Amino acid sequence: MSLRSKILAIMVVPVVVLFAATFALLASRQETTAALIAERHEAALRDAFGQVLVDMTDAESATRGYVLTGESSFLEPYNTGQARLPVDLQTLSLLTKDSTTDAKVVAELRVLAYQRLSILQTTQLMAPIDDLTNHTQLVQLMNSGKAVGDQIRSVVDQEESDGARALAERQRHLDATRHLSFLIGIVGMPLSFLASLLLVTLFTQRLVNRIRRTEEIARMLDEGMPLGEPSASDDELGRLERVLVSSGTRVVELQDELRRMGTADALTRLMNRRGFLPTAEHHLEVAKRNHEPMALMFLDLDGLKNVNDTIGHATGDGMITEAAYVMRQTFRASDLIARMGGDEFCVLFAATSEAATREVALRLQEAIDVVNEQEGRPFVLAMSVGIAMFDPEQPVSLDKLMAVADERMYRNKREKAQPNDVPAHIV
Repeated sequence: MSLRSKILAIMVVPVVVLFAATFALLASRQETTAALIAERHEAALRDAFGQVLVDMTDAESATRGYVLTGESSFLEPYNTGQARLPVDLQTLSLLTKDSTTDAKVVAELRVLAYQRLSILQTTQLMAPIDDLTNHTQLVQLMNSGKAVGDQIRSVVDQEESDGARALAERQRHLDATRHLSFLIGIVGMPLSFLASLLLVTLFTQRLVNRIRRTEEIARMLDEGMPLGEPSASDDELGRLERVLVSSGTRVVELQDELRRMGTADALTRLMNRRGFLPTAEHHLEVAKRNHEPMALMFLDLDGLKNVNDTIGHATGDGMITEAAYVMRQTFRASDLIARMGGDEFCVLFAATSEAATREVALRLQEAIDVVNEQEGRPFVLAMSVGIAMFDPEQPVSLDKLMAVADERMYRNKREKAQPNDVPAHIV
């Protein structure tokens, strides 16, 4: 995942909670508005049902008074209630037009109301009550009216009860919505922002650490140090780190190769003067601290110029490489062997005494004799040798040691050049 994707993922948390809070608040507002509308509608329904009951009550009371007295003035409330009833029923029809169930209730109420009015009208025909009144019929009419009236009240009471339950359920739903909005707005938002802040802090810290790691890789690359394993992350920094490590490793390898090539002799693969001098100085410092004597041997090939001039430089190069081979076979791997240039070589090795150095020189001469015994050779390998001892108790510089060994080597070469000794370098 890229850094951009990771940052966007962290940013999504508060944004999602913000959208959720906004949605919850809007839902709560809509629920509140719907609850208020429903409450007003239910109140209007209760008023309309109540008005129908008032109409029926006025009509019943007026009918009873008229039947008992026969006075026409008692019918005025009946006439008023009868006139208002269609209007009130129409109001109920308008209020319940969007509800099939409520519309059926209003239709049932309409039938019962007019049935009750019809009974009241029949009862009014028996006014006033006297000895000739058919009391049995009157009682039947009154019982029938009471039964219809009870049905009307039952219908109205059931409708009011259902409305109250609906309002209570809506109120509970509204309370739950408000509670959710409160939790999201008051609790969820702060927690989400705190969580996002924590994630941003952790992400920033990790990002800084990884940038520091990249800086460390660049510093190690600059100093030529091992770079270690790169990050396995697949984001931009991870890819950059892997490129740095891969490129840096290659650069270090190239630097090592260049350094090796700069300190090695191309022909013999021995150290050259540039590589030998600092390495030898370091070995002498170590020998001085450890109180270990050492010896420096200076060697010069005899007759190389004669071979180059008479046979050719290719054969002369073969003479140089053969000398390097003989020295590798004679000295230990821990000894420093270097070609100082041309036909000159230096060897720095551990030696406890001059007698030990003479043994080394003898082994070297024996190795030279072995190669000279080979048939078909175009030249005889010979070396002039000078040796200087390094005393850790009375240390001298590398330059002084090389000067002493060089002087002794030339002394050995001059001794070989006496008239009675005529070395044969070319077969």
